[in-house]
Amino acid sequence: MQSSSSLVNEVVVSLSTKCRLVFAVAVAVLLAACGSDQAASPAESTQVDLSKVTLRVGYSTNSGKGPQAVREQSGAFEGTPYKIEWVAFTLGDLGLQSVNSGATDLQLQLQLTNAVIAQGNAKVPWTADDAPFSVIGAAQYLTKNGIEIVVHDGSGINSVADLKGKKVAFSKGSSSNYYWLLSEQAAGLSPGDVEVAQLSVSDSRAAFAAGDVDALVAFDYNLATLIRAGGAKVLASSGDSLPMYQLLAARRGLLDDPATRAAVADFYRRLAVRDVRYASHIDAVRAIYETLDKTDPLDSAVVAEGARQQQVPLDDALVKAVQDEADVFFAAGVIDTKVDVRILFDKTLAADVPASP
Repeated sequence: MQSSSSLVNEVVVSLSTKCRLVFAVAVAVLLAACGSDQAASPAESTQVDLSKVTLRVGYSTNSGKGPQAVREQSGAFEGTPYKIEWVAFTLGDLGLQSVNSGATDLQLQLQLTNAVIAQGNAKVPWTADDAPFSVIGAAQYLTKNGIEIVVHDGSGINSVADLKGKKVAFSKGSSSNYYWLLSEQAAGLSPGDVEVAQLSVSDSRAAFAAGDVDALVAFDYNLATLIRAGGAKVLASSGDSLPMYQLLAARRGLLDDPATRAAVADFYRRLAVRDVRYASHIDAVRAIYETLDKTDPLDSAVVAEGARQQQVPLDDALVKAVQDEADVFFAAGVIDTKVDVRILFDKTLAADVPASP
């Protein structure tokens, strides 16, 4: 039997060697799209020395080991003129705490809710001058159905309104929490009408499978196995009506140094390259998820497709999406203070970095 380590190596070869020429074309197209603006960008300037820069980049492992393995093995971060230290955190909010303390420089995969809760529950209200982190980039999930609410098949529950008096599970302070609040409100339910079980995704799935909760709210790719196994049906989904984003957070003052700023700009561009390579090699990505995270081959396509993303501008629509979450969380008592999220955004870096093709 082939060892798992050799299989991973084989998959890595598929992703970073076999597809090297295709990836190189993607990079060339991306760079060409930048035109003269990129040619004059700080990262390309001969006036800054990037060799002494080290970027400490945090990422979350709550979705498994696969995403980071794909990120590193895509080749998008090879040959940087600066050093990258990858730092793993089990949850995005722990990574944000590290950025806020200055222990790390950047945090990837930050849910909007992490940023909102950090600001809304700060002991002293933040201002644009003293906020401990800035949002300098964003990516949109390309998941097909977004967040779903599932119930037991045959339960007689056919609408969100039918969940009155029932028990619903979701992760506290998550995007699923936000979608549930919107769904609850749209169905005319009051907070006291439903019993809430605030559990991790894995615990929520276990509780649902055991019949301990009547409904479960989570991203579609986290529910693939549950739905395929039968006995569960989708009651509602966010779909295209509620775009899902993740943020790139930077510690306060990170961009003040010209060399560090140039390195971050280059890193940000490489995130877009990673997006292109991921989308072009879903089969290799699936194999990595199956090997490292033990994703069932019957579900790996849904998981891999659900985790696709592309970098997007820090435009008014994105800021509004974050503000909407903050307003809903404040009204529901998830955060203590009504906040203006605009103080978190630094658009100066992203303005010169193209979105993923």
